[in-house]
Amino acid sequence: MKVDMLQPSHVEPEPRGAHLLCVVGQQQAQPDRRCRESPHQLAWRARTDHVAVQERPLAGGSLTRNVNPADTGPAGPPLIAGSGLGDAITAFRSGDDQSARVEVAVTDAPPLQFEIQAPIPFVRSRTVRITWDPAPNAIGPVTYTVASRGQGLAGGLTSRSLRIPAAELGDGRHPVRVIATDRLGQETEGLSAVVRLDRTRPRVKIKTLRRHRVSVRVTDATSGPSARRTSISFGDGKKMRRKARAVHRYKRGGRFKIVVKTGDRVGNRLTVKRKVRVG
Repeated sequence: MKVDMLQPSHVEPEPRGAHLLCVVGQQQAQPDRRCRESPHQLAWRARTDHVAVQERPLAGGSLTRNVNPADTGPAGPPLIAGSGLGDAITAFRSGDDQSARVEVAVTDAPPLQFEIQAPIPFVRSRTVRITWDPAPNAIGPVTYTVASRGQGLAGGLTSRSLRIPAAELGDGRHPVRVIATDRLGQETEGLSAVVRLDRTRPRVKIKTLRRHRVSVRVTDATSGPSARRTSISFGDGKKMRRKARAVHRYKRGGRFKIVVKTGDRVGNRLTVKRKVRVG
């Protein structure tokens, strides 16, 4: 939150006075419970005959300032209006009839939070596209920065989408941050999103056991193995389908050629051919 002040002077410690006004959204009103419990801006004529402004943002806390110079004479009752996005403008007359002028103080709130969209399942493409909603901001343009785990991926964006090279992230689940920055440098981070990448083929482990047996196991550490994409030929005429783990027993000892065709849940495929000796 940034307040454009005319000139700081004595700060009235608490909102008070006959002209205490509140803005919630776009509406000016006398303070009530809705005003006290919501992010808002207050304006009032202080006992020093100045106009004071107090901003109470979403993040909590408050900032209070007097906004009219000391040498312009007494201040009139303030008027206040809001953008509906946390911004507000306070206007009032200062000075006597010979030197009357209109003074204005503007409160520029940071952008509001926004949603980020990323593919829900794992993907194996060379790039992954994310998009995001516009960060609501009433005063001036907004630019966006994209980052993941402390690594900057792009900055100064005015568009609301980005294709991220998979090589910059690697396999796994990656939280992605999108930060909106307004003209004053105020930042707001979008709601969390996760990019899921798996560009690595599964692994096949073949092991011979006692009693003419052999075990076959398909593993994938990222998206997981796909049993429905798996078929195993044991080299003795026997086959097995739709199982990522299998144990087969041969009728006799000897050398056999095992062929495993498999894939993971995202579609990375692998064929393994291996000769084994059992007996």
